[in-house]
Amino acid sequence: MVVAARDARGHPWATLLTGPEGFILSPDPKSLHIKAKPVPGDGSEDALFEGADMGIIGIELATRRRNRVNGRILKDSPDTVIFSVEQSFGNCSQYIREREWRSVERMPAGKPTHGTRLTSSQRAWIADADTLFIATGYRSNGESATYGMYAPHRGGDRGFVRIAGDNRLEIPDYAGNNHFNTIGNLMLDSRAGLSFIDFATGSLLQ
Repeated sequence: MVVAARDARGHPWATLLTGPEGFILSPDPKSLHIKAKPVPGDGSEDALFEGADMGIIGIELATRRRNRVNGRILKDSPDTVIFSVEQSFGNCSQYIREREWRSVERMPAGKPTHGTRLTSSQRAWIADADTLFIATGYRSNGESATYGMYAPHRGGDRGFVRIAGDNRLEIPDYAGNNHFNTIGNLMLDSRAGLSFIDFATGSLLQ
C-alpha cells in the first residue's frame, strides 16, 4: 500500500508499506491493523505516530483497482500501525498501468542516500516513469471531512513527468474522478511529497 504522512517538520512524504500476504487486517469497518513500517532512512520514518493524519491508497495493479482511505493513527508500536478510518472510497483507474504482481524473497533494504539535487540516474528514472504518487494534506483548527492526508496515484505515458530544472518537475493534471483533492490541498498548503517506484528492483525515489 501507498501511504502519505507528515514528518516532524510538517513536510509530506509518500512511501510504501509492504509485507507478506495478510499484513493488513480489518477487524471492523472503521479500523486497519497494518503490520509494516517504513524502511530505515525513509522520509516518513518518523511520520507514523499516534494521532498523526495518514492517507492510504491500496492498489491492485493486476486489475487496476484502487481504493482510498483517509484517517488517523490510533496507536503506533515498533512493528504495527493501528489506523482509524474516517473516509473510504474507490478512485478512477484510468491512468493505472496494469502490472503482474508476484511474490519474491524479501531482501534487506539498501542504504538510503540523500541529496538536494537530482542526480543524472534519478533524472533518467523520472524521465522513464509512467507512475508516481504524490502526498498532500491540509489541517486547520477543529474538525472537518476535508482535513487529512492524501496519497493519490498519478500516471501517464512514459515521460509524462517533465524535468524542467535541477529542482523543478512539471506534472500534467489529467482529468480524473473530479474530486480535486490534490489541487485543493495544494491551494491551501503547497508542500508535497513525490515517490517514484522502480517496479523491477523495488527501489523508491522520494
